[in-house]
Amino acid sequence: MKKSLSIILILSLLLNITGCYSFQQISVDDRSEMIDIESKDVKITLVNGDIIHSEAFHHIYITNPSEFIFGSGRKFLKNAKLSEPYNGKIFLSEIDSSAFDKSKRVYTIWLKSKDKVTFPKGDYFIATDQTEKGFWYWDMNQTNKIDLNDVSMIEADKLNTITTALLATSGIIIIGIALIVEAFGENGFMN
Repeated sequence: MKKSLSIILILSLLLNITGCYSFQQISVDDRSEMIDIESKDVKITLVNGDIIHSEAFHHIYITNPSEFIFGSGRKFLKNAKLSEPYNGKIFLSEIDSSAFDKSKRVYTIWLKSKDKVTFPKGDYFIATDQTEKGFWYWDMNQTNKIDLNDVSMIEADKLNTITTALLATSGIIIIGIALIVEAFGENGFMN
């Protein structure tokens, strides 16, 4: 039993180290690949060789300027005392009021639906109809726009189905072998 448990733990560690996700190049020219880029970690290589890493929901590709707030925070439902993670876009038309609490460093938005969304400083981006089209990323200190002409390559964190399938298949085979060896190993195969 100890061997089986050890093998399962080693496989779990292997899965965590290698992961099922890897960075895969996406085409800047293919708008369909850029649509859901906000929900993925990205690595941007600029023409000058600089590399920019941006976590999911800390960047956005704006094609049609409009008024919204985008980011990662917590949503408090009107009839519940619990909160849930919130990642996404809130349009100005959905907002009742908002305020920034300097002491807590949190931007709070009260929605017309009576729900409340909070964003820690550096985890949100405010766009207006004057915001330029392009790729924007932000952190605690600043917001930056990248001109797509300066981009050599954009890679997004995507599910690597081949690696995932190989790891799962290998894991099943190894666990199966371990269970067979454990069942027959102690008593002998022919006993």
